[in-house]
Amino acid sequence: MQVPVEDLLKGMIVQSGNDASMALAEGVGGSADNFVRMMNEQAKALGMKGTAYKNPEGRADGAGALRDGAGPGDAVATPDA
Repeated sequence: MQVPVEDLLKGMIVQSGNDASMALAEGVGGSADNFVRMMNEQAKALGMKGTAYKNPEGRADGAGALRDGAGPGDAVATPDA
């Protein structure tokens, strides 16, 4: 059974969304590790220099991640960026 991406994205939002995050990471990136690499590349492209993602759930380490917090929101608000 294949789960639609839209359902996986909704599943990521809830507290128990780790399974959805892993499924999406493996589907998009081929593996969780590769997806995390892709996330970090995108963060750098958005100017989020203090962010270093460690897992597909999107948790980042360090105070730099807090300062960089507007990066993803700005990218979603302006998808052409």
